[in-house]
Amino acid sequence: MTKFQKLLETLGPQKAAETFHISKRTAVAYIRGDRAPRLISVPSLIRCSQGKLTYSSFFPDEVRR
Repeated sequence: MTKFQKLLETLGPQKAAETFHISKRTAVAYIRGDRAPRLISVPSLIRCSQGKLTYSSFFPDEVRR
C-alpha cells in the first residue's frame, strides 16, 4: 500500500474526493488499488495534498521480492 492510498483511506472516499478534486468512485478505486493515478495527474494531486504527499508517496513502501 502506498502513502497516497493510506492518506485517502484515512480521509475516507467523500473527503478524499473533495480534497483531491476527483470523483468518489475514483477515490474508492485508488484506495482499493484497482486504479493508480496517471503520471500527468500526480503533480496536481501533490499540490492538493498541501505538503502531505511527495512523488515517492505514489510508490509502494516496500518492494516485494
